[in-house]
Amino acid sequence: MHYITGTSINVAPNLSPDRRFKSGHSYNLSRIFKKEDKVVYTFVCVNDRSKMELQFNSCNEADLLISKLRREQLPNYYKEELFPEI
Repeated sequence: MHYITGTSINVAPNLSPDRRFKSGHSYNLSRIFKKEDKVVYTFVCVNDRSKMELQFNSCNEADLLISKLRREQLPNYYKEELFPEI
């Protein structure tokens, strides 16, 4: 899990890679919780205070979406040097 609650997302005008997020709006990640076999992320729109709950198969899947919205590249946590053979 790379992104945690409190993460802010500013979706650039006309650049939303996901139609659920309005371009030109800002969102805060307000809650992450497990629901059955899914992970649910709750986002609050700063502009109109609307809430949106999105279900993902994993935290990694959610991180990929958030990184696209933030136009960031996620670190590779699985590099060999991070986990040397024992």
